[in-house]
Formats: sequence, structure tokens, C-alpha cells
Amino acid sequence: MMTQEFIRQQVEPAAVRERLIPIDHVLITATTMGTAQTIFTVPQGKAFILRSLMISNISGSNVTFSVHAVPAGGSAANDNALMAGVVIKANASDDLAPYLGKFYKAGYTIRVFASTTGVVAMDGFGREVF
Repeated sequence: MMTQEFIRQQVEPAAVRERLIPIDHVLITATTMGTAQTIFTVPQGKAFILRSLMISNISGSNVTFSVHAVPAGGSAANDNALMAGVVIKANASDDLAPYLGKFYKAGYTIRVFASTTGVVAMDGFGREVF
């Protein structure tokens, strides 16, 4: 009679490395979905977790803005909006972190537009995973 022995091997998971990546401070000049301004592109061979976006309205009037996560080769559209038509009050800033935390593949772009040109500024950061 033959007995079979099973050898249990422990497999080490592949090493995952991460690093913080800033999203540069930029003044938003795009005012329509069709001209949405790219503020970040996920590099080839990487993935990205969007962790923080700060927005500031430097005008004396309320402004609406929209943020989109656009797949490679795509364009800003209703089906890829993270936030659409959100109002930021006059002379105010807000941290959008509670609405973020999604994971994006290489080639995705984060695009933004506002109802008034040159009065909304954004910056932030995320974690690049490779």
C-alpha cells in the first residue's frame, strides 16, 4: 500500500511597494466637461490610490466644480464623475478626502473643471503602488 505525503510550502506574497506622490497645486482654467483639465495621470506600470484633494475658491462668488476619473484613452463623462456640480462657497477651501480612496490602473487621468475659469485651485496626493 502506498501512502501519499503532501508537503506544505509557504508561499511568500510578492513584495508591494508604495510611495506618496504629490498632485501639484494648479489653478483650474477648464470650464466644461469637454475641456476638463488633467491634474494627474497614473504612470505606466503603476497603480494609484487617490487619497487627498484640497480645493480652494479664491473668488467672491460661489463656484461649482466636477472631478472625473477617466480611463486611458477616454474623456470626462457623466459615467466617470467622482463629483459633479459640487458647490464651493466664495473664499472657501475644502478637503475632498472623505469622497476619495479609489484605486486606479495605469493610464487613468484625474480631470477637473469649474464653472468659472481661474478661481479654483487644487492640489493633493496619493499613493503610487508598484
